[in-house]
Amino acid sequence: MGFNIQIVNVSTMSQIYIAVLCLCVLSCIQRVDCDTTTPLVKATPDCAEGYYGFQCEKKCSANCMSVECHDMTGECLDGCKDGWHGTFCEYTCEEGSYGTNCSSECSQNCIGGVCDHVAGTCYKGCIEGYLGEQCDRVCSQGRWGEKCAMECSPNCATPHCHFQTGYCLKGCKEDFWGADCSLFGNIRDVPEQMRGKFYNQLSAESRSVLLYLLMGQYERTLDKAKKVVKIGLEQRTELRQLLAGRGLPKRH
Repeated sequence: MGFNIQIVNVSTMSQIYIAVLCLCVLSCIQRVDCDTTTPLVKATPDCAEGYYGFQCEKKCSANCMSVECHDMTGECLDGCKDGWHGTFCEYTCEEGSYGTNCSSECSQNCIGGVCDHVAGTCYKGCIEGYLGEQCDRVCSQGRWGEKCAMECSPNCATPHCHFQTGYCLKGCKEDFWGADCSLFGNIRDVPEQMRGKFYNQLSAESRSVLLYLLMGQYERTLDKAKKVVKIGLEQRTELRQLLAGRGLPKRH
């Protein structure tokens, strides 16, 4: 009889164990389904294209490269469209960059160095002397300035002028002077105000260059004067030699 009681006790304990196990599973997943042949939760639900989540209720980011994303997390598996980055492609490129993986830099000719994060278009415009959506073209010959709207001075020696400043690159026509050849006549005859216009247009670097050129011209003039003086002294010595009857001196 003791043997029969032991069998009954074991069977009862098994029943209790199974009952408790089912209650635990029920409390965890809030469903009465202890059928071990059917998975309680799918690892990757079969969502329609462009959706993800436990019940496929969420939409994949519109910035994902492809329409599909990870069924459970929503991660953009194929990367992001141009101009976006992040796990869910939720961030635009940082200022100054654009394109695929935000790997391209905005043109230095964009105003402020900023551009559209997708296409790289300089939406604030170009600095002086440049044209184009990405400000990659300089002004055509004979034009300069913002949007290349200015024409080079007709007083330039050639149609060429600097595409950003308008300064005449090859100098001025006769009787004209100044960085943009806008001044006429002798500098001494030009009013002080007009002279100031010329010097005020020059940058510090340009003034240094001008001084260098003037000093070079002065040195060339001084060298020429020294040669003339030397020749004059030699001729005077020769003349003295002839007058003294000693003949011409030998030249070295």
